[in-house]
Amino acid sequence: MSPELEFFLRVLIGTVLGSVIGLERQWRQRFAGLRTNALVAAGAAGFAGLAVAPAALGNPAPILGQIITGIGFLGAGVIFKEGFNVTGLNTAATVWCSAAVGSLAGCGMQWQAFSLAAVVLGINLGLRSVARRLSQAPADASAEMQSVYRLQIVCKRRYEVGLRAQLRQEAEDNLLNIKDLRSEAAGKGQIRISADLVMAGRDDHRLSEAAARLGLERGAGSVHWSLLSSATHFE
Repeated sequence: MSPELEFFLRVLIGTVLGSVIGLERQWRQRFAGLRTNALVAAGAAGFAGLAVAPAALGNPAPILGQIITGIGFLGAGVIFKEGFNVTGLNTAATVWCSAAVGSLAGCGMQWQAFSLAAVVLGINLGLRSVARRLSQAPADASAEMQSVYRLQIVCKRRYEVGLRAQLRQEAEDNLLNIKDLRSEAAGKGQIRISADLVMAGRDDHRLSEAAARLGLERGAGSVHWSLLSSATHFE
């Protein structure tokens, strides 16, 4: 077999396996789906094939190391954080595994590439229900109280950005999830910043202290908070 044909077959195998992994992601409407995983696997296979070519003197480590680093940056692009909720971690990990599958195929380790692809699919398909059951188990055993508060700050427009940042910091320090954060005109050149904050359990004193600290910030005209709801929450 000519080196050119062997290279093509290796890239083709990596692409096919990446596409299979991507099909599951596409089916679940994730950010990185069929084409992304196929392209990642194909590119990794191509670079790995280059790494093991005679011109590389049989030392694929430098190029493979660059693949791992590059895929890390690509995976970071599908991770999103909203309050204390983080999404996209599984998608990023899947993209990373697609790169590994492509690298194995590009290095001529076809059996290992097939094996890893099967393991990735098994994790994403087989362990999903197991993880869901484990997440639901504590909620089934004992319900958790969840409270929603609304905190409002009235300030002049020039202080809005700083106070919004300080509000986010207070929420993070007090383990509060910001469900909604918005600003609206309050008349006479003033802005009303409103945030709906979700807390595990109920602690009015913690909200009162956070509001008091925000009231001491520069530009904060008035700070008020109220309890919107407090109920048993099931995960």
